[in-house]
Amino acid sequence: MGKFTALFGRPPFLRAFHGWSTLVWAVLIPITVLSGLKTSILWIALMSVGANFVGHFSSWQAARVEVEQDEQIDETASDAPTPTNGTNAAAAAAPP
Repeated sequence: MGKFTALFGRPPFLRAFHGWSTLVWAVLIPITVLSGLKTSILWIALMSVGANFVGHFSSWQAARVEVEQDEQIDETASDAPTPTNGTNAAAAAAPP
């Protein structure tokens, strides 16, 4: 599962994967309509499985992006300097 997660966690791979998947479906749909397969039970089942896969995959990607954004926000918040209650720390440390 680690290789799968590493592969599908890379945005360039995902962009290419979704691009090619879109092209494949764009070619398959007219072929099935013209050949009469659109009334086939097998075709309906395959379309349903494909729709379920795409729906779950897009939901997983959206959740993954949210998690990464939350981690970036947490990192940014932890790296931010803490306020000194309106006093200048350098001025307070300088001798009078």
